[in-house]
Amino acid sequence: MVTTSLSSLRPLTAPSCVAGLAAVLMMGFSGPASAQTELTFATTLPEANPLVVEVFAPWVEALNEAAAGEFVVRIENGPTLANAANVYDRTVSGITDMGWGILGSVNAPFPRSFVSALPFIVEESGSGSRALWSIFNSGLLAEDFGNVHMVSLVVTPPSGLHSTTPLQTQADLAGKKIRTADRISSTLVSAFGATPISVPAPEMYQGLETGLVDAIMTGWPGVVLFRLEEVSTEHLDVALGAIPAGIFMNQQSFEGLSDAGRQILSTAGDRLVEDLGAWYDDVNSAYRARVEAMDGHTVRELDAAELASWRERGQAAVDQWVAETPGGQQILDAFVAALDSAQ
Repeated sequence: MVTTSLSSLRPLTAPSCVAGLAAVLMMGFSGPASAQTELTFATTLPEANPLVVEVFAPWVEALNEAAAGEFVVRIENGPTLANAANVYDRTVSGITDMGWGILGSVNAPFPRSFVSALPFIVEESGSGSRALWSIFNSGLLAEDFGNVHMVSLVVTPPSGLHSTTPLQTQADLAGKKIRTADRISSTLVSAFGATPISVPAPEMYQGLETGLVDAIMTGWPGVVLFRLEEVSTEHLDVALGAIPAGIFMNQQSFEGLSDAGRQILSTAGDRLVEDLGAWYDDVNSAYRARVEAMDGHTVRELDAAELASWRERGQAAVDQWVAETPGGQQILDAFVAALDSAQ
């Protein structure tokens, strides 16, 4: 029995004394199936990406140990099986059995699940992930994922604003061109009197460097992984929305597992929601500290009065999402309640 767990592999926390993911999964499991099933898992990420090295690789290793021959998951990094844009479609079609995707990047709509991307609601990935997974399991988000089985559903770190000039008041935002990644953030930016500009994540650096945009809306991992600290010096740390992400699974691949196999995978998905949310929070804090310590960089936060003003103006994005999303108010109320319980 393996003693590796995701919590013990977080590089930014104290060593964990948790017995391990495999130990949790092995409880109640009587033995392997007669024929082993291989499942491919497309991360779409480079092999050296921290999310692969520190989260997915050890998660798959522990999962395979726990499965003990019931099935084996083979991790596939890079764009061989899928990329960030087509991973959902390729999971649905069975090109890969499982796939990791940022919901804002894949070519499919997930309107209900974007409740986490509403502004000024999610302040950290850990509690946000627990809340989103909770309302998913209640069935409120089921219509977003009718073509797949969801192994896990989490939220990425909340987005802030990163620029070359201070952005501390709504007056500072007026007339600015701000890179946004989805409909909600575009509505929010417009409500602040700024102009939303759609720029793919790999082009954020060039967009800020050339003046195509005046600011980038992204979380701290986005700043460091795309080297935005080289072209920005002002950073506003404010919770403008947390994009959901998760592991999709081909429905037939999931149904093809035995009852024991499905239970093992489901338990692993629950554990991953907890551990990945906590890992994101660790990384987010570390990346903020790294940038804040750099010469010439300033990290700012809104004072209470300004934050209240931003919330009031940002309500337009919330109202629009509620009006356009089937069951929007019910989903929002359930998410806020789950978030309160998850704190």
